[in-house]
Formats: sequence, C-alpha cells, structure tokens
Amino acid sequence: MTILILCSFLPFLLSPWIKVGKRWQSYTLTFPIGILLVQILAMGIRWQFAPVYTLAFSTLIIFLLTTRKVLFPRWLRVTGWISTALLLGLAFLLNWSFPDIRLPTPTGPYPVGTTLVRIEDVEIRLWYPASVSLNLLHYTYLGGVNRSFLGMPALLYSHLQTKTTPALMNPAVATAQSSYPVIVYGHGADSFAEDNTFRLMELASQGFVVAAIEHPIPFKDYGITAAMAQDPALFSEQLVTHVLPNRVRDVRLAIQKIEALNTDDATFQGKFRLGDLGFLGYSFGGSVVSEYCLVDERCRVIVNLDGSSFGDARNGVNAAFLQLSQSAIVPIDPIRNPQTITEKAGAYYQQEVHDLLTATHQTHAAHWRQVKGTGHAAFTDLVFWTPVRVGPLAMILGDGNPNHIAHTINALTVSFFREHLLAEPGFEQALATHHNQLETIHFESP
Repeated sequence: MTILILCSFLPFLLSPWIKVGKRWQSYTLTFPIGILLVQILAMGIRWQFAPVYTLAFSTLIIFLLTTRKVLFPRWLRVTGWISTALLLGLAFLLNWSFPDIRLPTPTGPYPVGTTLVRIEDVEIRLWYPASVSLNLLHYTYLGGVNRSFLGMPALLYSHLQTKTTPALMNPAVATAQSSYPVIVYGHGADSFAEDNTFRLMELASQGFVVAAIEHPIPFKDYGITAAMAQDPALFSEQLVTHVLPNRVRDVRLAIQKIEALNTDDATFQGKFRLGDLGFLGYSFGGSVVSEYCLVDERCRVIVNLDGSSFGDARNGVNAAFLQLSQSAIVPIDPIRNPQTITEKAGAYYQQEVHDLLTATHQTHAAHWRQVKGTGHAAFTDLVFWTPVRVGPLAMILGDGNPNHIAHTINALTVSFFREHLLAEPGFEQALATHHNQLETIHFESP
C-alpha cells in the first residue's frame, strides 16, 4: 500500500513537463487522492503519511484552481515538483524507518489467551495456554498503552496499535493439562508491561502462564535523571533507594493476585502451579524480580534479559540463573581502566552481574551468555519495530538480524524455564544449537 500511494503521485510529478490537457491534469491530481482515501479507510490515519497528507491537501487546492483555468508560471510548477518529490521522499523514509510490521507467530503447541487483572493500583496482564473459541476477539497489540519506551514517545509506535495479535481475549484455559507453571515478568525501568509481548506470547504458547506486571509509578516520577547515570555507583544507589522497594512491592501484590485467582476465580481456579515460580526480567526488571526472589522461597529460576543487579541480590539468589547480555557495550573481558561513560557503565554492570552469578553458582546452576549483534533494546519487541541501524539506534538495537536474535533468546529462555520448572532437560542442547549467536562470559575461574 505504501509503494502504491507513493507511485500514484508519479503522473503528477511528470505533468509539468508533458503537454497535456486540463482533463488529464485533473486525473493526475485526483487519482492519488483517491488512493490515499482508500489507505485511510483500510489502515487508519498514520503519522508516517503526514507528508503525503500535506501533499494531497495541496494537490486538492491545485485541482480546484486548475478547474478554473488558472495558469501557473513555470517557476511555480518547478517549485511544486521539487516540493512534491521532497514530501514523497520524506514519507518513504518515515514508512521505511517505522514500517507496518508483521507480528511474529508463536511457535508452541498451545493457542494463546490473555486477560487483564488488577490488585490495588497494580495491573497484571496474564498470558496463558488457551482453549480455542471462534467467538472471541483477538488482543490488539499494545492495546491501551500510552507511555514512552526507552525515551521514544508513544506516537512512534501508535501505528502498530491497530494490529491484532494471535492472542485471544479472555478465553478458557487449555485443558491439555490440569495446571501450568507460572512465570512473573518485570519490564524495564522506563517501559511498560507489553514491551516483550512477542516473547511472552511465545512462552504462553509453550505451556507457561506469564504474569506481566505494569508498575503504577512511571520512572520519570522518581526524579532520577540521565545525568546521574554518568556515575554508575550514584545511579545504582538512587535506584536501590527510591525505585526498587516500590517495584518489589508490586511483584508481591501481583503474586497475591495470582494466588487469589488460583483459589476462587471461575476461569483460573486450580490452573496455576504455585509451588515453584519462574521469573523473567528485562533491564531494571531483572533487578526487581531477582530482589523479590530473596523473600519468596518458591523462586526456582530467573532469566535476566540484559539487566543488572542493583540491590541485595548482588550477593546471590537461591535459584537457577540465566543472564543474557548485549554485545554493544558489554565486552567479553572486563574493562580494567574504564574512561568513557559507556565504558564505566559497562564495567559497573559487569561487576554487579559477576558478583551475583559467582555467589549464586555456589549452590545453583548459573550461566552468562552474550548474544551477538545486540544492543539493550534487542531483548524487547523494539528490535522488530524499525530496520534502522545507524547512529544511536545501532547501539540501542545492535546490528544483528532481529529474527535470529529473537529466535536465540526465545530458545534459551524457554529451555531454561522448562529445565528448572518442569524438569525437562534441553538447555544445553539450545546452547549448542545457537552457539554461533552466543559468546560465553566467564564469571569464575575455569
């Protein structure tokens, strides 16, 4: 549709250079407007098409004037041609940079269901194995989300919010098993519970119930600024003091809600296995779920997606631990004398993770892998949102193939949870299968 809209303006671009009658000139102006109306009806208004909307409005004015036999001077026609070309070029760039993506399809044997529940001020989106029903609506991607994501305003992903996912809204739980293991998901500091929708749907399709927590207090309300990150120790102190306790409290409330649903809810009664719990965290969410695991003995396994450890969990946790890290700023070997802000942040991150894994490995399985070609946001849905890999986005997203990256992270995550929640070995096989995409980061002497 995008290419068709842009190409529909070509006759208009050529019309100043070809001697044509007024009727043909009118056609060259009305045809692209008609195509654009079809696009709006089919896809809705998209911000990426703003230059084309501007162009269409301008051409409509020109059409109204030309029907009254107004003769435009050559310089004005040339100016119009150049302006048209620039607007079309800008529209092409915006649509290429933020395309109308195809959502990944979960690969597991179960259909995916989702519902939203609440306890006090905390919302929890549940993803779970579902029973198929033809009468149910599908979940709309990023439905109701209106928050910035890693500094990106909500407008930049608004065009994705009309897309339907494979997940069914409020279905019954699948009956293939009497109950399913539970994984609690913690999102990033300045993010939201749907920042890993594709990965959480994949886990649900593999037979897990995933509870994604929406923390009620936005990160910006804590007053922690980017300038503080120049001193990693100060930044860590601010997070531990002001943010971590509130978000650990949110996890506690979410698990209380899950326990209540398992006791007396018509849909979920008896469907959750709560004797052993898994935890998945992205970025600061990795710190939050690790910290919570210090106070809940049911915690059996943690997967940390490029997160650090800012609290007491740095001294080790009583659970199997998988750390997956980016390659953009985290080197394989420790930085001995960091100089730049990036080097200092990377070195501090490495030391925190090193401490946690070294202590944890004394009693539990602990693994640390770097995923090649990744930046920090490559562990979220954002890796699919844009193909741009230049400037800051090259560091944020990395330069690897997004499909290969997502497949590797999903395979390691699913197999690690299966091994430690279901006693189904498979993690070592996943490591072997994806070894070309991974580097081992050593945190203890061989």
